Amino acid sequence: MQICPDSNLSYERFKELLLTLEQYGFPQLRDTPTGFRLHEIILVKFSGGSGQMVRQDLLLPFIGELVNNANDKQIEVSFEILDKIRSGAISLQQFLAFVGECWVSAFRLLSSLVQQETGMKTSEMGIELWANQNKSEFLKRMSEDFKRFDEKKGVGAADQYLTYENFKLWAKSSTCNSIYAALAGFEVMIPLHIFQQNLNTCRQEAEGGFINLKYGDQR
Repeated sequence: MQICPDSNLSYERFKELLLTLEQYGFPQLRDTPTGFRLHEIILVKFSGGSGQMVRQDLLLPFIGELVNNANDKQIEVSFEILDKIRSGAISLQQFLAFVGECWVSAFRLLSSLVQQETGMKTSEMGIELWANQNKSEFLKRMSEDFKRFDEKKGVGAADQYLTYENFKLWAKSSTCNSIYAALAGFEVMIPLHIFQQNLNTCRQEAEGGFINLKYGDQR
Protein backbone atom coordinates (compact mmCIF):
# COMPACT_ATOMS: atom_id res chain seq x y z
CA MET A 1 0.00 0.00 0.00
CA GLN A 2 1.36 3.42 -0.95
CA ILE A 3 0.60 6.21 1.49
CA CYS A 4 1.23 9.76 0.39
CA PRO A 5 3.05 11.92 2.91
CA ASP A 6 0.70 13.31 5.55
CA SER A 7 -2.25 11.39 4.12
CA ASN A 8 -5.51 10.65 5.88
CA LEU A 9 -5.34 7.06 7.12
CA SER A 10 -9.02 6.26 7.50
CA TYR A 11 -9.86 2.80 8.78
CA GLU A 12 -10.92 1.74 5.27
CA ARG A 13 -7.49 2.71 3.92
CA PHE A 14 -5.85 1.09 6.92
CA LYS A 15 -7.53 -2.21 5.99
CA GLU A 16 -5.52 -2.14 2.76
CA LEU A 17 -2.37 -1.95 4.87
CA LEU A 18 -3.56 -4.89 6.94
CA LEU A 19 -4.02 -6.90 3.75
CA THR A 20 -0.36 -6.20 2.95
CA LEU A 21 0.65 -7.46 6.41
CA GLU A 22 -1.33 -10.64 5.81
CA GLN A 23 0.82 -11.28 2.74
CA TYR A 24 3.77 -11.44 5.13
CA GLY A 25 2.08 -14.11 7.22
CA PHE A 26 0.17 -12.01 9.73
CA PRO A 27 -3.25 -13.32 10.80
CA GLN A 28 -6.35 -11.48 9.63
CA LEU A 29 -6.61 -8.27 11.62
CA ARG A 30 -9.25 -6.53 9.52
CA ASP A 31 -12.48 -5.76 11.40
CA THR A 32 -11.16 -7.24 14.66
CA PRO A 33 -10.60 -5.51 18.01
CA THR A 34 -6.86 -6.12 17.57
CA GLY A 35 -6.91 -4.37 14.19
CA PHE A 36 -9.01 -1.46 15.45
CA ARG A 37 -6.57 -0.82 18.28
CA LEU A 38 -3.55 -1.09 15.98
CA HIS A 39 -5.15 1.61 13.82
CA GLU A 40 -5.58 3.84 16.89
CA ILE A 41 -1.93 3.32 17.86
CA ILE A 42 -0.69 4.27 14.40
CA LEU A 43 -2.79 7.44 14.36
CA VAL A 44 -1.34 8.49 17.71
CA LYS A 45 2.26 7.55 16.87
CA PHE A 46 2.56 8.92 13.37
CA SER A 47 0.16 11.80 12.95
CA GLY A 48 2.80 14.34 13.93
CA GLY A 49 0.15 16.19 15.89
CA SER A 50 -2.11 16.58 12.87
CA GLY A 51 -4.93 14.22 13.83
CA GLN A 52 -5.41 11.56 11.16
CA MET A 53 -2.74 12.93 8.81
CA VAL A 54 -0.18 10.13 8.99
CA ARG A 55 3.41 10.75 7.89
CA GLN A 56 4.74 8.13 5.49
CA ASP A 57 8.36 8.76 6.51
CA LEU A 58 7.47 7.65 10.05
CA LEU A 59 4.98 4.90 9.24
CA LEU A 60 6.92 2.86 6.67
CA PRO A 61 9.97 2.13 8.90
CA PHE A 62 7.55 1.09 11.65
CA ILE A 63 5.80 -1.36 9.30
CA GLY A 64 9.19 -2.77 8.28
CA GLU A 65 10.13 -3.34 11.93
CA LEU A 66 6.76 -4.96 12.53
CA VAL A 67 7.12 -7.37 9.60
CA ASN A 68 10.69 -8.31 10.56
CA ASN A 69 9.88 -8.35 14.28
CA ALA A 70 13.01 -6.30 14.91
CA ASN A 71 13.73 -6.08 18.67
CA ASP A 72 10.50 -7.93 19.47
CA LYS A 73 8.48 -5.19 17.76
CA GLN A 74 5.44 -7.43 17.38
CA ILE A 75 5.32 -8.04 21.13
CA GLU A 76 5.98 -4.39 21.92
CA VAL A 77 3.04 -3.28 19.75
CA SER A 78 0.87 -6.12 21.08
CA PHE A 79 1.52 -4.80 24.60
CA GLU A 80 0.46 -1.32 23.49
CA ILE A 81 -2.72 -2.79 21.98
CA LEU A 82 -3.78 -4.18 25.37
CA ASP A 83 -2.37 -1.32 27.47
CA LYS A 84 -5.00 1.07 26.13
CA ILE A 85 -4.60 3.61 28.93
CA ARG A 86 -0.80 3.68 28.47
CA SER A 87 -0.03 2.87 32.11
CA GLY A 88 2.92 0.62 31.38
CA ALA A 89 1.10 -2.43 32.76
CA ILE A 90 -1.96 -4.48 31.84
CA SER A 91 -4.44 -5.11 34.63
CA LEU A 92 -6.59 -8.21 34.81
CA GLN A 93 -9.64 -6.04 34.15
CA GLN A 94 -8.08 -4.55 31.00
CA PHE A 95 -7.02 -7.98 29.82
CA LEU A 96 -10.43 -9.58 30.29
CA ALA A 97 -12.23 -6.62 28.72
CA PHE A 98 -10.10 -6.95 25.59
CA VAL A 99 -10.22 -10.73 25.20
CA GLY A 100 -13.96 -10.62 25.91
CA GLU A 101 -14.35 -8.09 23.10
CA CYS A 102 -12.39 -10.43 20.81
CA TRP A 103 -14.58 -13.38 21.83
CA VAL A 104 -17.80 -11.57 20.93
CA SER A 105 -16.26 -10.26 17.71
CA ALA A 106 -15.16 -13.74 16.58
CA PHE A 107 -18.67 -15.13 16.75
CA ARG A 108 -20.24 -11.99 15.31
CA LEU A 109 -17.93 -12.32 12.30
CA LEU A 110 -18.66 -16.05 12.05
CA SER A 111 -22.40 -15.40 12.16
CA SER A 112 -22.07 -12.74 9.46
CA LEU A 113 -19.97 -15.06 7.29
CA VAL A 114 -22.44 -17.94 7.55
CA GLN A 115 -25.34 -15.62 6.82
CA GLN A 116 -23.57 -14.14 3.80
CA GLU A 117 -22.70 -17.54 2.34
CA THR A 118 -25.88 -19.46 3.15
CA GLY A 119 -28.61 -16.86 3.47
CA MET A 120 -29.52 -18.12 6.95
CA LYS A 121 -30.81 -15.48 9.34
CA THR A 122 -28.65 -14.70 12.33
CA SER A 123 -31.52 -15.54 14.67
CA GLU A 124 -31.81 -19.01 13.12
CA MET A 125 -28.16 -19.85 13.70
CA GLY A 126 -27.94 -18.86 17.35
CA ILE A 127 -24.16 -18.41 17.10
CA GLU A 128 -24.00 -15.09 18.91
CA LEU A 129 -26.47 -16.29 21.54
CA TRP A 130 -24.25 -19.31 22.22
CA ALA A 131 -21.19 -17.04 22.41
CA ASN A 132 -22.83 -14.77 24.97
CA GLN A 133 -23.95 -17.75 27.06
CA ASN A 134 -20.42 -19.21 27.10
CA LYS A 135 -18.46 -15.98 27.41
CA SER A 136 -18.12 -16.25 31.18
CA GLU A 137 -16.51 -19.69 30.90
CA PHE A 138 -14.05 -18.35 28.34
CA LEU A 139 -13.18 -15.37 30.56
CA LYS A 140 -12.66 -17.71 33.51
CA ARG A 141 -10.14 -19.73 31.51
CA MET A 142 -8.40 -16.58 30.28
CA SER A 143 -8.26 -15.24 33.84
CA GLU A 144 -6.50 -18.44 34.91
CA ASP A 145 -4.08 -18.07 32.02
CA PHE A 146 -3.38 -14.45 32.99
CA LYS A 147 -2.62 -15.42 36.58
CA ARG A 148 0.12 -17.81 35.45
CA PHE A 149 2.08 -14.75 34.30
CA ASP A 150 0.77 -12.18 36.79
CA GLU A 151 3.53 -10.07 38.37
CA LYS A 152 2.21 -10.67 41.89
CA LYS A 153 0.91 -14.20 41.31
CA GLY A 154 -2.69 -13.54 42.27
CA VAL A 155 -2.46 -11.51 45.50
CA GLY A 156 -5.88 -10.01 44.76
CA ALA A 157 -7.91 -9.03 41.72
CA ALA A 158 -7.02 -5.35 42.12
CA ASP A 159 -3.31 -6.17 42.33
CA GLN A 160 -3.04 -8.46 39.34
CA TYR A 161 -1.21 -7.06 36.33
CA LEU A 162 1.26 -7.89 33.60
CA THR A 163 4.40 -5.82 33.14
CA TYR A 164 5.93 -5.76 29.67
CA GLU A 165 8.27 -8.63 30.59
CA ASN A 166 5.38 -10.69 31.99
CA PHE A 167 3.34 -9.96 28.88
CA LYS A 168 6.23 -11.06 26.68
CA LEU A 169 6.30 -14.41 28.49
CA TRP A 170 2.54 -14.74 28.00
CA ALA A 171 2.72 -13.92 24.29
CA LYS A 172 5.55 -16.39 23.74
CA SER A 173 4.29 -19.33 25.78
CA SER A 174 0.53 -19.13 26.41
CA THR A 175 -1.61 -21.84 24.82
CA CYS A 176 -4.43 -19.40 24.06
CA ASN A 177 -3.39 -16.42 21.95
CA SER A 178 -6.19 -16.41 19.41
CA ILE A 179 -9.86 -17.35 19.15
CA TYR A 180 -10.89 -19.78 16.44
CA ALA A 181 -14.62 -20.03 15.81
CA ALA A 182 -15.99 -22.56 13.34
CA LEU A 183 -19.38 -23.87 12.28
CA ALA A 184 -20.47 -26.03 9.34
CA GLY A 185 -17.24 -25.58 7.41
CA PHE A 186 -17.00 -21.83 8.02
CA GLU A 187 -14.29 -20.44 10.25
CA VAL A 188 -12.96 -17.23 11.75
CA MET A 189 -9.77 -16.68 13.74
CA ILE A 190 -9.12 -13.54 15.76
CA PRO A 191 -5.64 -13.04 17.23
CA LEU A 192 -5.28 -11.61 20.72
CA HIS A 193 -1.89 -10.19 19.76
CA ILE A 194 0.26 -9.89 16.63
CA PHE A 195 3.27 -11.98 17.67
CA GLN A 196 3.42 -14.42 14.75
CA GLN A 197 5.52 -17.17 16.31
CA ASN A 198 2.92 -18.17 18.88
CA LEU A 199 -0.71 -18.11 17.81
CA ASN A 200 -2.06 -21.11 19.68
CA THR A 201 -5.80 -21.08 19.58
CA CYS A 202 -8.83 -21.35 21.81
CA ARG A 203 -10.84 -23.41 19.37
CA GLN A 204 -14.60 -23.34 19.06
CA GLU A 205 -15.80 -26.01 16.64
CA ALA A 206 -19.17 -27.39 15.66
CA GLU A 207 -19.52 -31.06 16.52
CA GLY A 208 -22.77 -33.00 16.41
CA GLY A 209 -24.89 -29.87 16.11
CA PHE A 210 -23.36 -27.93 19.01
CA ILE A 211 -20.24 -25.87 19.49
CA ASN A 212 -17.63 -27.58 21.61
CA LEU A 213 -15.10 -25.73 23.77
CA LYS A 214 -11.46 -26.71 23.26
CA TYR A 215 -8.36 -24.99 24.60
CA GLY A 216 -4.72 -25.04 23.56
CA ASP A 217 -5.05 -26.86 20.21
CA GLN A 218 -2.79 -25.81 17.38
CA ARG A 219 -4.74 -24.67 14.38
